[in-house]
Amino acid sequence: MFNCLERRIKFLEKEIPILEARIKAAPSGKLRIYTHDNYSRWMVLLADGKSQYIKKSEKELVCKLWHKQLDSDSLDLYKRELAILKRDSAAIEKLYASRQKRINRHTNSTLPQDKAVFLPDENWHDIPYHKNPYKQENLTNIGPGGEKMRSKSEVMIAMALAQHNIEYRYECEYPLGCRSVYPDFMIKRPADGEIILWEHFGMWDNEEYLKGAVDKINDYIANGLIPYENFIYSLETESHPTDYSLINDMIETYIL
Repeated sequence: MFNCLERRIKFLEKEIPILEARIKAAPSGKLRIYTHDNYSRWMVLLADGKSQYIKKSEKELVCKLWHKQLDSDSLDLYKRELAILKRDSAAIEKLYASRQKRINRHTNSTLPQDKAVFLPDENWHDIPYHKNPYKQENLTNIGPGGEKMRSKSEVMIAMALAQHNIEYRYECEYPLGCRSVYPDFMIKRPADGEIILWEHFGMWDNEEYLKGAVDKINDYIANGLIPYENFIYSLETESHPTDYSLINDMIETYIL
């Protein structure tokens, strides 16, 4: 089976029981929120169909029920995705393989190649590279290697990579089509030196930001990068921040 599909299936098979365990350990019932004239009331819907009001002092219960709902939604999506991948893996593999042949035909002949990017040197980590010049004043967080980063979540990703002794470049220039982009992380896979790009989307619940993020993902794919193979991405929302264990799982599944 195509490598990216194998990795995705393994990732889903690993995450599904984790989500199931978290849901089982969460408080019973489902969260219901009723809003009237800018006034909200929280209620929990119990298994017997009865509802109970949640006191304002029980905000921790509200948060736990909300995260339970997010986990339940993710579990449903993961199970459906896994079923599709297992059922139609042959067709998907054929689709990706055909597309990759077209990409290879062009990249090996007509498109310019940057050897510093596509053919990493043994001292790749120490070679100077062109960094993203955009709003450098926003680089207010310090990564494990002393580099300045834009967000604490990116620092968390960098720390996880460093703990696995994985080399990376932060916001390094990358040729995409006929222009340059600056992915959050350019990673050198330890097993074969293959370059993997990692984008982290930190405001997935912001409608305007979400549109730009989806456009960026589609742009990477349109230019030959394959999700879960040489391009991975993570996301978070205000109510569901970055989870270190999930980052670690992604590293172990897609990079190591």
